[in-house]
Amino acid sequence: DLGSSHVVRRVRILNRGDCCADRLAGLEVWLTARGAGSWQEGERCAVVKGASIGEFLSVPCRGRGAVLWLVLPVPGSRVL
Repeated sequence: DLGSSHVVRRVRILNRGDCCADRLAGLEVWLTARGAGSWQEGERCAVVKGASIGEFLSVPCRGRGAVLWLVLPVPGSRVL
């Protein structure tokens, strides 16, 4: 939750440093308005191809929103 609507240009994501770096592959970044019930009510602004263990990613994400969602689109989708 960003608190209010903001223009977003970039999102910084820190991948875990202990194991399982591949879990970020396919991660989607979505922006929604305040009060949205789901990430599906917004717009996808980025997809992460993958990252190394402990890597700090700076992902271009152009859009406007009040809530930022990190989504792994797998069967039974999970929100991180």
